[in-house]
Amino acid sequence: MKKTILITGSLGYFGNLLKTQLEKSFNVYGVDIKESDSTNYIKCDLVLNEKVKNLSKSLNPDIIIHSAGLKDINYCQ
Repeated sequence: MKKTILITGSLGYFGNLLKTQLEKSFNVYGVDIKESDSTNYIKCDLVLNEKVKNLSKSLNPDIIIHSAGLKDINYCQ
């Protein structure tokens, strides 16, 4: 049985690379704040704690890779 991996920021550069490589050997679900027609994709805003908790409970992933992030350096400062 394949392990399940949840990748946040799956529509970003790094998250998408991870998802593409890992889905060859694992059940991979991608999470991002944007809309997508990608397979095994879930739209979720990670700021909403209850939605993240429900998502984690429903998928029960073996591994979570957090690759989501902000690119706006000025905003981050």
